Amino acid sequence: MKNESSFVSGTLIEMSEVFSGKIFIKQNDIKKLLTCAIENKKEEIFTEIAFTGKYLSGLTRVLKSAPGIPEIESLDSIKKDLSENYEKFINSVKILISEEKEQTKKYFGEEYFQLNPRSFENLNLLAGDFEKIKVYLNHLKRKATKNNL
Repeated sequence: MKNESSFVSGTLIEMSEVFSGKIFIKQNDIKKLLTCAIENKKEEIFTEIAFTGKYLSGLTRVLKSAPGIPEIESLDSIKKDLSENYEKFINSVKILISEEKEQTKKYFGEEYFQLNPRSFENLNLLAGDFEKIKVYLNHLKRKATKNNL
């Protein structure tokens, strides 16, 4: 669900923080990605990243708590799903920044796309911030649906 006024006015990040009650850890990078989305008319990709970020955060929580949950029988399927969605998340971010200057691409590459613990941690923090955006977008969607009834 894309809320035009939130994207255009640039308040999406601030309202997501207020709604979640938490300040984004990767706020500057989220702002840069939002700017890329608006300038390059790729708001749908931004929204897709938010969806995937929320999904990744949820899968990560399940994986961390899986040993204590007897209903979870196949950790391998969860790990595979997690791996596929990390790839989707990274590729979507790359598409979003594809028209940006080399400096921006280099920054995101070093910060998020390297195969090292630091980049992986940053990627998880970014996904967590996008989860907050998705939760807020879902709230807006429910609110709009309720108002249209």
